[in-house]
Amino acid sequence: MKDSIQQHSFLVFGAGVSGRAAYALLSKLGAKAKLIEGDGPDQIEEYDILILSPGISREHQLVQKFIKQNKKVWAEVELASRFINSPILGITGSNGKTTVCMMMHDFLQRLGKKSFLAGNIGTPLSEVAMKELDGETYDFIVCELSSFQLESIEKFSCLVAGIINLSFTHQERYSQYSDYVIAKSHIADNAQELFVCEDIELIKALGERKKYLWSNYSEYGFDFMKLVGEHNKANFMHCFDMIKKAGVDFEIGVAQKFIEEFEGADFRIQRVGAHAPFIFYNDSKSTNIKSTIAAVECFKEKKIILIVGGKLRAESLEDFSILKDQNISKILCVGESAEALSQVIKDCEVFNRLDEAFTFLKTIDEKNSTEPVHIVFSPGFPSFDHYRNYIERGEHFNQLVEAFH
Repeated sequence: MKDSIQQHSFLVFGAGVSGRAAYALLSKLGAKAKLIEGDGPDQIEEYDILILSPGISREHQLVQKFIKQNKKVWAEVELASRFINSPILGITGSNGKTTVCMMMHDFLQRLGKKSFLAGNIGTPLSEVAMKELDGETYDFIVCELSSFQLESIEKFSCLVAGIINLSFTHQERYSQYSDYVIAKSHIADNAQELFVCEDIELIKALGERKKYLWSNYSEYGFDFMKLVGEHNKANFMHCFDMIKKAGVDFEIGVAQKFIEEFEGADFRIQRVGAHAPFIFYNDSKSTNIKSTIAAVECFKEKKIILIVGGKLRAESLEDFSILKDQNISKILCVGESAEALSQVIKDCEVFNRLDEAFTFLKTIDEKNSTEPVHIVFSPGFPSFDHYRNYIERGEHFNQLVEAFH
C-alpha cells in the first residue's frame, strides 16, 4: 500500500488538526502532497485524490471539481485507516459519543488491553497510523466518528461499529434529516458487527444490513455511579455491548466497579466548582437542544439556573421553547444566538458574552437559600461565535467559576 500511495498526488484541503495530521502521514509515506486552506487552486489536473477536512462541506466548489472529474475525495480517517492494522471500535451518534468512547477506552485499559483513543475526540487517526508505521501495535483503537468524517469514507472499516442515538442536528450542513442519517449510516458500510438505535430513517437507510439493538441495563446497579444523568446508564451499556462484541470477556463485578468509579469526560455535565449556595456544572460540549434537555433532566426537583446559547445556526429555534416547560428557576441566554433565543424562551436574561452572565450571577441574592442552586452551563449551540471550539469555551467557563466570589 505504501508503494501504491507514492504513485498518487494528494491535495489536503483544510489545515486544521486533521488536515495537518493527514499531510504529515502522506509526507512520512513519501507521497506527493500539498496542504491548502481557502478556496484552493483553479486547476486540479495534477492531483489524483483530495483529502477533505471534516469542517469543509462536500458542496464546496473545489470538492465538486474533484467529484465531477471522477477523482477520489477521502476523509482523513479513510486515508489513515489504510495504514492501520489494529482493530477499530467506532462510535457515532448525535449525543454522548465522546463519553461512550472514553468509557470504552478506560474500560479496555482496566481489562488489560492496549487501547488508543482517536478520531473526532481529539487525536486524528493519521497520528495512530504514523505510530503503527513506526512499529507500535494496539489491541484496539477506539474511534469517535462524526457525520462529517463519515461522508467521505470508502474502505474504512470497524471491527464493531455503533450508532448510539440520532436527532437532527447540523442543519447548516444537511437540508433534511434523511441526509444526516445517511451520512451517519456510512459507519456501517464495511463494519463487521453493528449496533444501532431504533430510528425509522436509520433502519431504512441500512436496509437488510445485519445489526443489533443496544442492550438494556437490568443486570447492573447505578445507584452509586459518579456521572450525573439517566442517559449515562445507556452510555455504560453501549460501552459494554461494544467490548463484548469485540470478543473481550469480563465479569459483571468488574463492570459494576467501573460504573461506580468512572468520572466521565471533561465539559460533559462536569461539576467544576462551588461558591455557596451555587454549584457550577460545565456542559460546554452541548451543541444541540437534546443534549441541553438531557443536562437539565439531571437536576429534576432541584433549583437550577441554566446558561444557554452560542453560535446562531440557520435552523428554527422553536425546539428551544421546551425550556419554558422545564423546572428552571432562571435562564441566561448568551452569545450570538441570545437575542433570537429570547424571542422563543421569553422570560430570560440576555448577554452577549459569558463573562457578562457571570457578572449578573453575582447580583442574584441567594445568601439565605436553604438549598443549593445549580448553575448549569449547557449551551445547546456551537462555540464558534466567540471561541475556537467547545474546549476553549469550557475552559473559559471554568476560569470564570474559579474567579467567582
